Amino acid sequence: MNYYFSIWWNYVLQNIKVVLTYRVNFIISFFATLIYVVINLSFIWVIFENIPSLAGWNFYEVIFMFGIGEITFGVFAVIGQNFTNNLAANIVDGQLDRTLLRPINPFLQQLIENFNLNDVVIVFKGLVLVTFAVLNLNLEIGLKEILIFIVAIFSGSITYLGIFVTISSLSFWLKDRRGLIDPLYVMNNYSRWPLNIYPKIIRFFMTWVLPFAFVAFYPTNLILGKEDFMQISMFAPFMAILTLCFAFFIYSKGIKKYESTGT
Repeated sequence: MNYYFSIWWNYVLQNIKVVLTYRVNFIISFFATLIYVVINLSFIWVIFENIPSLAGWNFYEVIFMFGIGEITFGVFAVIGQNFTNNLAANIVDGQLDRTLLRPINPFLQQLIENFNLNDVVIVFKGLVLVTFAVLNLNLEIGLKEILIFIVAIFSGSITYLGIFVTISSLSFWLKDRRGLIDPLYVMNNYSRWPLNIYPKIIRFFMTWVLPFAFVAFYPTNLILGKEDFMQISMFAPFMAILTLCFAFFIYSKGIKKYESTGT
């Protein structure tokens, strides 16, 4: 474990150097994030100007959910988005040869190599939205609430990683440079809204097939203590573990079928 941690830490240090080298890009990204926050708030505000609530959720609760979704996605983006985005192309181009020749687990190696500190701005964007919502919801914040928040964020981020690794690993069989990643980003947009606004078939699909409901909706239920979905919301940490284990299983099966380009 110390061996893997030391490798990861060295990659983190290199990533920090890259961010500091191109600090102007980071600053621009930071301010672009602030603009995106304003756009998000404005869009949701326009909706709630016309309706008092959305399936029992008020304006600030939906903002809170958007924030949770951004934080969980941001953590995933830092630790695994580059890995899942590049996996299909690496399979088709034979770039995994280099990975498989090294004396380290290929799954962990690719996670470590693709660590991306630049995407921490997404986490910041989510924190701004959550802070804005909390200040207006008058939530009581104690040690219990902070622990639930940490567990919810951790669960959502790991669920993201599991979903994206599973789908990107299908490229071992499909041999497609982009794979099936793009539709996941479209589906992800629907995960930031209350699940109960969708038909039952969509709710089932987003809970048990591609469990995007566990990246924002159920974690938000867990944090806000909403009773309607509390039981299934408490399943979020277990879903995260199951999703990641299944993703690792599919990836491991795919690695065994990997064929180099031969050039």
